[in-house]
Amino acid sequence: MKEFGTLLMLVQFLDDAIDADGQIRRWRVDRAGLIEAVRYAQSFYVECTANDPFGFEYVVSYAKAGRFLRDTYAGYNGWAKDDAQNQTAIKNDDLKIRIHPCNFCSLTANPSHSPSNISEKGTAARENTRCNEQLSFFDIPEVLHDVSAERNEYTTLLLGMNFESDFLKAELSLPVKFNKGRLTRLSIRVPLLDGEPPKDVDVKLPKSPKPSDVFGEVDIAIGRKA
Repeated sequence: MKEFGTLLMLVQFLDDAIDADGQIRRWRVDRAGLIEAVRYAQSFYVECTANDPFGFEYVVSYAKAGRFLRDTYAGYNGWAKDDAQNQTAIKNDDLKIRIHPCNFCSLTANPSHSPSNISEKGTAARENTRCNEQLSFFDIPEVLHDVSAERNEYTTLLLGMNFESDFLKAELSLPVKFNKGRLTRLSIRVPLLDGEPPKDVDVKLPKSPKPSDVFGEVDIAIGRKA
């Protein structure tokens, strides 16, 4: 676990698998389900072309990741579908938390720099971070239910996704600062996919084809002038 920032705004990057999985379980979700949601979203992102409306790849990946979260968790462990603020989210009434996807920039899962959202956000994101901000004073929100219940509000977590690299990047984060349409501070970050190839898979890049592979073998008749 890495910690950085000031005393009043401690940032925790849970890169230790035990710490990360423990926090994920406290939020009543699981690493495999979150990762599959991101992979499902990617399958639609990569199908987009220049002929789609501008930014459609982010719209469809957001919607499909949210759909997968609902299909996976709604009805289990206190989770339910949540349409508040027109966000494709799930909520847990016991924990008073919500989760919805968000397209993050290339700094997703980077332990040294906090990512931000790709598309500019508005009132809903500003309200979510306002509700979350007070939790930045705590190490890890094990007190999350009590703090939020006193305000009769929910804490919102983001399933941050980035599809710009050869391999996926993703993290589950608690946003606490928002300015001019951008998330500017995440106080708790749980990396899920770091943009690196899986360590248990031998990734081989395709070799450049030989000339004969490209053009095929051509027989050229050579004659001699009389």
